[in-house]
Amino acid sequence: MNRLGAYYGFAGYSGNEPKTLYETGQEGTDTIYSDRLLARGFENYNRICMEVFGNKRQLWNNRNPLKIQDFLRKYFDNENLVLTKVMQYTDTSGYPCWRFDYK
Repeated sequence: MNRLGAYYGFAGYSGNEPKTLYETGQEGTDTIYSDRLLARGFENYNRICMEVFGNKRQLWNNRNPLKIQDFLRKYFDNENLVLTKVMQYTDTSGYPCWRFDYK
């Protein structure tokens, strides 16, 4: 399984333990982390963010899981993608990082 990631969280969460923010109960077959979404280029990320969210934020707090799913569908060019889980982490520098599981 490919483990890469992303974020949908609540402002103010700063714990070091992963926190599940959204879950469907279905098992995902892939994962992407928020810090890896820019790997395909800033222009692609920014274009899709503007289309789905109306901004270019790299923080995912207070973003609706259905909109995150829409973002990932466009990002991976896969209209059948289903978001199954969102988790929030804090990296060693204290920066929030989000994980998206999907199938």
